[in-house]
Amino acid sequence: MLIEEIQSALREEQLDGWLFFDHHQRDPLAYRILKLNPKAVATRRWYYFIPAHGEARGLVHTIEPDVLAGLPGNVQKYSSWSAQVEGLHLLLAGATGSRCNIRPTAPSPTCRWWMAALSN
Repeated sequence: MLIEEIQSALREEQLDGWLFFDHHQRDPLAYRILKLNPKAVATRRWYYFIPAHGEARGLVHTIEPDVLAGLPGNVQKYSSWSAQVEGLHLLLAGATGSRCNIRPTAPSPTCRWWMAALSN
């Protein structure tokens, strides 16, 4: 994965960044792009934000702190729902034109829900 190439593409599309996230390995594309081990256990939500400018950063649950090991950038931990929401606010601070993966067959519209919740 080349952060610089992703950031260049984000700037070309005039996006602030891209949010990768997963819960129970439902996004194989995120694992492939970020070169994460698809066989690793991921029972808690993790998030990895690549901004168009600046350093990438992540958010992981304290139970699975190493899920983003090896990726560049600062990784914060959360241990409760409210800490997760607060962590996402910090993770996406200032990014109003960001995107994330949406799978039409996903069991819940997680990306749309998070982006809408964080914009309020």
